Amino acid sequence: MPSPAAHLVALPLAILLASTAFAQETESAKPKQKHMVRFSFKAGAVRHTVMTQDMVMTVNIGAEDIATKVKTTSWSTTTTKSATGNIAGIEQKVTRVKAFADSITMKVDYDSNDEDSDPGVLEVLADLVGQKITMKLSDQGKLSDVVMPDDADQFKAAGMDMEQIMSQTVTQLPDHPIAIGESWKVQQKISVGQFGKMDSETTYTLLLINKEFISLKHSMVCDTENVVIPGGMTFDTMKATGTSKIELRTGMPIEMNLTMTTKVSGQVKMDMSMTQSIKPAPAQGKKVDDVAKPKGGKEAGK
Repeated sequence: MPSPAAHLVALPLAILLASTAFAQETESAKPKQKHMVRFSFKAGAVRHTVMTQDMVMTVNIGAEDIATKVKTTSWSTTTTKSATGNIAGIEQKVTRVKAFADSITMKVDYDSNDEDSDPGVLEVLADLVGQKITMKLSDQGKLSDVVMPDDADQFKAAGMDMEQIMSQTVTQLPDHPIAIGESWKVQQKISVGQFGKMDSETTYTLLLINKEFISLKHSMVCDTENVVIPGGMTFDTMKATGTSKIELRTGMPIEMNLTMTTKVSGQVKMDMSMTQSIKPAPAQGKKVDDVAKPKGGKEAGK
């Protein structure tokens, strides 16, 4: 027979367990808070960022693998020039570019801050320095009135669709309120240079929201079926996953980490992996630490 002391211990324990179960049940029944996620532009807001893209591509021709490594780092300044109603006037300017390439067809070690360095076949990247792009951006992340640099045609000729790049940098927000952990989808066309365009679908998941920024998880899948590559080659897959932190007063990423993989099969096989990161940076003119080159590369300017 249990002692009186055992009853004194068991009763409070039973009450504690019952109250805990009730609290958990009440918490699970409580509806999640919904947020109408929108940018809140502030005229005069300035954001300095550095974006690094590190690409490794392996092409198999017959029994031989040819590897190419390209790393580019670009510093840019984004300014909210105006904010009227739910529309902001945004200006983005590239202030510095570094590029490193290593393959049997090209060797590049370039820094736009070094007058003696040569961009070689990546000259189009060097031409980005000092260029400005202006646009209108709604508080839902929809672009309009994009004005490209005067010599934007040379970027297209090099396979760089600057307007598309800008549209992919900006995140389109959902039409309806969502809770933390909920997702929405965005469809876009992606240019693959001379091979045309493919449909893509990106799924965004809201991880965090406050007065200054939102944090997201995203996953992109491309429909490659309609892309025709001469020579009996086909796109097998193109997909990307990552996370981002987006500033509400400019609508632009403060931080981003993205990994994209592409596979091509046929007479020529290609595997490409690209990682992209965006981080805050000091304004150009202040001390900026150099970004390390791909594995096996030498330091810039040495």
